[in-house]
Amino acid sequence: MNCPVCAEPAIAGAAFCEACGAELAPSPGCESCGAAADRIDEHGYCGVCGHKQPDPRDHLEIDLGPVAVVTDRGQRHHRNEDHGGIAIVDGVAVIVVCDGVSTTDNPEQASLAAVDAAIAVLSGAVTDGSPLEQSMIDAAAAAQQAVLTVPSGPTGASPSCTFVAGVVPLSGSLVAADGTRDLVVGWLGDSRAYVLDADGAEQVGTDHSWASELIASGMPDAEAHAHPRAHTITRWLGADAPDVVPVVLRRQVAASARVLLC
Repeated sequence: MNCPVCAEPAIAGAAFCEACGAELAPSPGCESCGAAADRIDEHGYCGVCGHKQPDPRDHLEIDLGPVAVVTDRGQRHHRNEDHGGIAIVDGVAVIVVCDGVSTTDNPEQASLAAVDAAIAVLSGAVTDGSPLEQSMIDAAAAAQQAVLTVPSGPTGASPSCTFVAGVVPLSGSLVAADGTRDLVVGWLGDSRAYVLDADGAEQVGTDHSWASELIASGMPDAEAHAHPRAHTITRWLGADAPDVVPVVLRRQVAASARVLLC
């Protein structure tokens, strides 16, 4: 079974989670056929009928009013490999989204660890009044260290995830008289930040992907996106990552604009 609070694997029969200390309810067994709890495998599938058991991370919603996060398992995987975290600190919204790399071991643990570490750093930076550009780099470094603690599995592929984070004022002295405010965004990989307004959606920055590299070298967009490796990422968090320093951008957003990280 997995802890319903932090989603870490829990020892069968344990009363409390070893990772976060949350109280664990006894597993009721298969919700479909009623098979005993010990017939449920580590991925949540029943060994008798094959039914996938519900997991707290299959669908996650956190709503703080001005900022919210939602993530789903989707249709192709047996687990939700992505994670998102949000906080409102002194009138400032902090958002982090990490996409677990499916071809690596334990990507769902990597994304969870990375989000938790980055949220802590960015929230502290807002409280302390630290420069946000450097704090974004520090947050990615903390996320990288957290990912390195996630164990590899049977394939030996280092747990990995992408990273995008944003900090945007909601109220207070950081918002101009006309309602405009500065958005600071940092990212690694193809997780994206958008600014949404009456004119549509504008991506902030450029993906770290094979297609983007080809386009930067002069290849036409359509040809680059048709390349067999178009969606291969060139930056990420993980033990084998070539560069874990995020690109960081600061831009002004209008009072009526919304920010989307995905």
